[in-house]
Amino acid sequence: MVTLKTQDWLANDEAMLSSMDKWQRAVDLMTGLLGATAGYVVEYNDKLGFRAALTSQNDANPNRKLSGKCEPASRNIYCRRVAQTKASFYEPDATGNPDWADNPELTDDGYVSYYGVPLFWPNGVVFGTLCVFDTKPTGYDKRQLELLECFRDLIEADLRLYEQYQIMRNISMSDPLTGLNNRAGFEMLAHQKIRIAKRYHHNIGI
Repeated sequence: MVTLKTQDWLANDEAMLSSMDKWQRAVDLMTGLLGATAGYVVEYNDKLGFRAALTSQNDANPNRKLSGKCEPASRNIYCRRVAQTKASFYEPDATGNPDWADNPELTDDGYVSYYGVPLFWPNGVVFGTLCVFDTKPTGYDKRQLELLECFRDLIEADLRLYEQYQIMRNISMSDPLTGLNNRAGFEMLAHQKIRIAKRYHHNIGI
């Protein structure tokens, strides 16, 4: 359930740290095996748009450090096609294709090739995309395209675990009759708010 997310971007949730490390290794391996310029896990938020959760760390990738910038959901980027259709999309060579004339990934970054698969929450809502970009035309065969689907399954398994974790966490932290936080829930939230207040030098009171 997407409603169980504690933040707009799942990559910012401390509960996902171990999964993000695993996803990073998968994206690095995927990018290397395909010989692509860059690989990404991109999160989708229907209000905020698209944001890179992580990117491959290979030498050819010019954007190994994430900017944290969001692309609006209306922007004509490759991942938007995947999120809209909820299906895999392969563009072997976008050079001269009028469909992508205003795509900044092509016009600004020079990514002429793209392959992306959708990532789904257990309830079928789009979480984002798993994708590779290349600055040269590509000709991936069927087995290479299936490779991304294997890594997709790994990421979606983690999304299911995250959902189950949040359900159990909510059960353990709240009163079943009123839905209000119990003592354990109150203490956890209090520690969280105190950490945030210290980090940003804010005052806090009860």
